[in-house]
Amino acid sequence: MSQSGPNPQSGPNPQSGPNPHPERLYYGDAYVTRFEATVTSVAVASDGRSATVALDRTAFYPESGGQPDDRGRLGPWPVVRVTEDEANGQILHLLAPSLDGGGEPGSAFAPTGFPAAGALVAGEVDAARRRDHRQQHAGQHLLSAAFEKLFDASTIGFHLGEEVVTIDLDRPSLSPDEVRRVEDLSNAAVLEDRPIVAHWMTWEEVSRLPLRKPPTRREGIRVVEVRDFDWSPCGGTHPARTGEIGMVKIIGVDKVRGNVRVAFLCGDRALRDYRLKDDVVRGLAATLSASPAAVSEAVRRLAEQAQQSGKELLEARAALIEYEADALWREAAAAGASGANGSGADGRRVVVRRFDGRPMAEVKLLAARLAARPQTVAVLATAGDGQAQVALARSTDLDTLDLRPILKELLPVIGGRGGGSPNAVQGGGPNTAGLDELLRRAQAMVG
Repeated sequence: MSQSGPNPQSGPNPQSGPNPHPERLYYGDAYVTRFEATVTSVAVASDGRSATVALDRTAFYPESGGQPDDRGRLGPWPVVRVTEDEANGQILHLLAPSLDGGGEPGSAFAPTGFPAAGALVAGEVDAARRRDHRQQHAGQHLLSAAFEKLFDASTIGFHLGEEVVTIDLDRPSLSPDEVRRVEDLSNAAVLEDRPIVAHWMTWEEVSRLPLRKPPTRREGIRVVEVRDFDWSPCGGTHPARTGEIGMVKIIGVDKVRGNVRVAFLCGDRALRDYRLKDDVVRGLAATLSASPAAVSEAVRRLAEQAQQSGKELLEARAALIEYEADALWREAAAAGASGANGSGADGRRVVVRRFDGRPMAEVKLLAARLAARPQTVAVLATAGDGQAQVALARSTDLDTLDLRPILKELLPVIGGRGGGSPNAVQGGGPNTAGLDELLRRAQAMVG
């Protein structure tokens, strides 16, 4: 058999070879969305809120090979999941309760409100969901083939998600230039509107084809051909030509367990993504008074300005805290000279303050700046959002004073917990009403 393969039949879904599964209507025509079938079995859940139904034929594709299942309706019943029984190959349709209460009196519906075995039902596949799956799955074939043609990178994983499609490649990295080259080759195949043909083949026939990957079965093998571009064993639904795939766009490249995971979108998904990003870019351009093409540079300059402003703000805040620490330390010295509260044993200076609503990070920094001075102990607290917090710090020359046991004794007053080192501790608890009592006790313990 030549690489171009058999000539496709006329119609929307070219096929060749005998289809071993005529009851699976999507194999004969991936565009079929309406059909009639006879119920062959029904299993109603014990709670009566769902039923699993088998049919003598179906257009519903079951979740398989990385492609999600179809959704839709059987008569008045929503089809919420479609699976394949691996034991017998039967396709099972999980039905939710009918929105209109079931069939008419006298019809072939079970008393449970679900169809009975032998009933003739009309099926309708969600056409938009099927179209999306055709686009994404065929787009995956193009990308996987392009990666192999350009960089000898094999696809070792595939997942068609509700929002994004991914393939895993057996290589450790991809450069931006390599991504662009693969996109270009894939989209060239789309624009060339190549035929996509499904072939049913024997193992002997398959062995003569340049497949990207070997088949997982020995007989009844379905091979999807993208004319003069790709051959791959596949049981999924695909369009008749590559033009229906629409634009193929890679939107992310990540490393996963030593390999590369490529995220991409095709067709309608790619259009929605482009619209979203276009709206974002144009909105930013208007806000920044820049053209869409200049948004990136404008954002870069804005980020640099914000970083510089943040640095200057931190420096100013640190200077203010240093000034505040100096003022509090001098106040404690004056209080000690007059014999008032503020002096401690051996001439140490004790600063006790409460700053409600102040960030704990600032309180800790202020305590540390106070403790940078000689013979000083700082006991600072803050309260806000139902939380009491306290920070204690002492000078390194007060090495006989261990603040850890002091904190341990204080924390029950606010119902809290905390920890630290001998010269700096912190803690917090929910009892804000006990914060003044905590400070009073701390004053007595460290003074």
